[in-house]
Amino acid sequence: MGTKNFSNANDLITFSRSSAGTALRKIAYGSELVTNGTFDSDTSGWNVSTNATATYNDGAVDVARTGSYSVLFDQQLNVVQGKVYSLTYTLSNVAGTVFSGFGTTANSSTVNNIGPIRISGGTYTDIFVAAADGIYVGFATAPSTSFTIDNVSVKEVLFDQPSGTLQLFNHPTNIPRIEYDADGNLLGLLIEESRTNLLPYSEDFSNAQWSRVYSVAVSPSSETAPNGQEVAYELTGIESSDGDAGINEFISASASTTYTGTIWFKAKNASDVGKYIRLRLKRNGGTFVAQDESVQLTNSWVRHEVTLTLLSDNTGIGFIITKDSTQNTVNRADECLIYGAQLEAGAFPTSYIPTYGATATRSADVASIPVSAFGYNQSEGTVVVEGTQYESSNSISRFVELYGGGTGSGGYLSLGVYQDSSWIETYNGDVLNLYDVKVSGERQKMASGFDSSGNTFCGDGNILGTPSTSSLVNPSSVSLLYVGVHWAGIQQLNGHIKSIKYFPRKLTNAQLQELTT
Repeated sequence: MGTKNFSNANDLITFSRSSAGTALRKIAYGSELVTNGTFDSDTSGWNVSTNATATYNDGAVDVARTGSYSVLFDQQLNVVQGKVYSLTYTLSNVAGTVFSGFGTTANSSTVNNIGPIRISGGTYTDIFVAAADGIYVGFATAPSTSFTIDNVSVKEVLFDQPSGTLQLFNHPTNIPRIEYDADGNLLGLLIEESRTNLLPYSEDFSNAQWSRVYSVAVSPSSETAPNGQEVAYELTGIESSDGDAGINEFISASASTTYTGTIWFKAKNASDVGKYIRLRLKRNGGTFVAQDESVQLTNSWVRHEVTLTLLSDNTGIGFIITKDSTQNTVNRADECLIYGAQLEAGAFPTSYIPTYGATATRSADVASIPVSAFGYNQSEGTVVVEGTQYESSNSISRFVELYGGGTGSGGYLSLGVYQDSSWIETYNGDVLNLYDVKVSGERQKMASGFDSSGNTFCGDGNILGTPSTSSLVNPSSVSLLYVGVHWAGIQQLNGHIKSIKYFPRKLTNAQLQELTT
């Protein structure tokens, strides 16, 4: 039988996630698709709605809405349906609200949002999947809005190129996330459960939702944030102010619930490297107790976290960045850079969820591969997986699962982690904890060979056991191989899957040991 090799998850996997999702990824870009995006001399190449005016103004364009709702200022682009694109633009003189959008005709009255609403000047990047070939991309507003636009650019996003730059990339709906570590090493396909960022302004720290304590100054920074954009903020005057100076946001929360807060920090100047600031979660309403982390600033962006469980009398929680009074004065930072605040219900952090004025939810990842895609043998086979499971909200997490009809006669066969031990599970609930506990974040290799006579389970080069024949999945009934998730769309891995290998025969013990060493 021939061999099929797949180097891209999109080539093989049926994937869904009904929201955007971030991951650290190598990103490169194709050629420029916008004509006259810098407006060097005029507005040629652009369409102006009858409900708007667009006036050339010294290398930029002043746009104002004069009538009913539509895409006011747009251009048809040579985009291909289903491909991912990056739209970058610079806004200034914003009076009202502006957002990017697309239509299938010029200045369409049916506005399809691309990016979030923008209420202030700045350079922004919005990511979108082309809904059709040759769509029109442009800008729309709320009533009585005007703005100035410049430096409009649209380029195709090219994933995982050797020349790509690592950045925290916000993948659109239903786009799988292949993630790398900070050194550029491939981690694999990221599969996570659903989570919600409860902080409505995760990036705009100048918003009034963030309270300032004492005389701390908050201002936009020209420093490039982890997402590759100039959207970071700087805090100054922390140490020079009285008391525990800083910024904070308090929100309503559920009693007796565990929350995790995260944010990126970076030293603003070389003199701040090695100095400390404090990240704190604080119980509010009832018993006031806080959990802190002393953050030592570096010259790189580092995401820090704090976890706190509320008591039965608590009604809220505070997310606080403040002076680290546990350190000597000489070791305390007076200023720092910040980006990407997140507060989520859960005992561990998940990937960053940007918010722009309201809470936002990242949906769960669900991935599967139809067995028809890789020459599945209905009599016997072997599945080998390499991946990393971090922390889970469930006692059970799955790397792969051969699905033969759920709990019915076909059953299913899972390889995964059960209460921190690597495991095999078959359809009748026969769970075998078969080898040593693996700590969170440790890479694992495991395999299962199966036929009508039984299963063999191997992990990290060790033959670990066989489940009873009465609990075996029926190989002939298997239709899907689920990746990082149970067939019911639950119990996500919360980790990375680096590789999956399938062999259309039951391998020998020696072969299983070699493949998992």
